[in-house]
Amino acid sequence: YGIPWMRRPVTAWLGRFHRSAALTLTPSMSAQRDVTALGAARVVLWGRGIDAVAFHPRHRRDAHRAQLAEGASCLFLHVGRLAPEKDVGVLLEAFERVRTTLPSGAVRLLIAGDGPSAAALRRRAGPQVTFLGAVDRARDLPTLYASCDAFVYASATETLGLVVLEAMASGLPVIAAPVGGVADHLRDGVNGIAYHAGDVAACATAMTALAGDAARRAQLAGGA
Repeated sequence: YGIPWMRRPVTAWLGRFHRSAALTLTPSMSAQRDVTALGAARVVLWGRGIDAVAFHPRHRRDAHRAQLAEGASCLFLHVGRLAPEKDVGVLLEAFERVRTTLPSGAVRLLIAGDGPSAAALRRRAGPQVTFLGAVDRARDLPTLYASCDAFVYASATETLGLVVLEAMASGLPVIAAPVGGVADHLRDGVNGIAYHAGDVAACATAMTALAGDAARRAQLAGGA
């Protein structure tokens, strides 16, 4: 958050806090390692699940997809809080590279969510990018996931990455950096495509590969 001198005192405070606990439950292996490194005595992996009835491919609505896609043959989706640590700018830059190398209107990127970076990201976004704002989690989000073709994610700070699991349960191949909690679930070539965090070129290459290969999207969707 731009205050590097706070790292040492905050880390020291977190260490004291967790060392005083009888048990610390963590949502991913990376979080477990981080808390263990603080000196906590008993740190247990306690993952979270998602509702696989609420998030499922059967919620796909072709008419809804057609409205969102506006003629695009591949519809990418990002869901999450729009804040600096989510690195959504990486996705915007990568998508711009993809958009300019494919036929006009072939791809579209949907960004669902809100946050302190929303205005800046809107100004930065190029054509074929649609900001949906906050989406109702229970009523609208399952249909949104299932009606898209692939999920893209750039954050390297997730302790779990719940939206990645929701996307997979909805039948979407995931393009993401296997960092933090995301690494527990993303399998390159099985349920998505992995790229190094912050690597715009690699992210764009992965998006281009899926945009032009419906069969590969279907294969990875099955893995998801």
